[in-house]
Amino acid sequence: MQSLLSNTTNEQNFQGYVYALGNLYPVFPSNSVKNEFYRVANLTAQNTLTTEIFYTTLNQNNYLAKAMCWVWKIGSIESYIVIPKYASTLKKFVDSLNPPSNQSYLESLTGDLGPAAPPALCFGKQLPIVWCYHFDISNTLTDFITLIVNQTGLQQNVAQSVLSNLLRLADNLGNTDKHRALNFLTLTYFELYKFLGDKLQPSSPDDEIFLYGGVRSDPVPDKGNRTVLNIIFDYQDPTTAIHESCYVQVDVTERFPFVVGTLAEGTPDSV
Repeated sequence: MQSLLSNTTNEQNFQGYVYALGNLYPVFPSNSVKNEFYRVANLTAQNTLTTEIFYTTLNQNNYLAKAMCWVWKIGSIESYIVIPKYASTLKKFVDSLNPPSNQSYLESLTGDLGPAAPPALCFGKQLPIVWCYHFDISNTLTDFITLIVNQTGLQQNVAQSVLSNLLRLADNLGNTDKHRALNFLTLTYFELYKFLGDKLQPSSPDDEIFLYGGVRSDPVPDKGNRTVLNIIFDYQDPTTAIHESCYVQVDVTERFPFVVGTLAEGTPDSV
């Protein structure tokens, strides 16, 4: 296992950055690791593996946690094999198997994209590798809606509607500058929720109608060696039914995106 991992850590294999929303889960990378797991957990082939068993066994046996293959799923699609850069990140991987409630959680992954995994790394799964620098699973969907309400003063149903719109748009691989910026804004930029929520109140139009055009991106010129994008949201005003836009600039030059300036109405060429 270690020799396989060492072959994938070369910086020459770097293919870009990833900021993705999805779900993480463990996979046995080989029969050797699977049999060792069953032995330590005192399981037989007749036992049903549960998340609780995975958590208890991996939490008590760090060498097995290190040996596991960790897969990132976006929607129903297996998208990446995720390798933690730090011991603290691996602990978060294991802790994610034991959430404090049975609710759905918002999980995010920030890291460096590498090549496709060799077949022996994860039982034949040849998914792209992501070296994870940050993994977050701090909020349930319910908690995040409450956080939006507290940060913006929006009604709960309005906050939930805006979040549903943005999560629909965030159903992407998070490996392009546009999608990294969009996913970052979805989880961190409450000014966007406030702006869209104020446009939405007091109506609650259908998700597909509200952000009818989704999201667009244009590069901001004259930024030197920085990569800055205008992230443009097209929406329908529920009162006038007029199609309008707003945008915000996001710097995606490095691993962690950040907002530049403030949210504005219209499009960059109309301001």
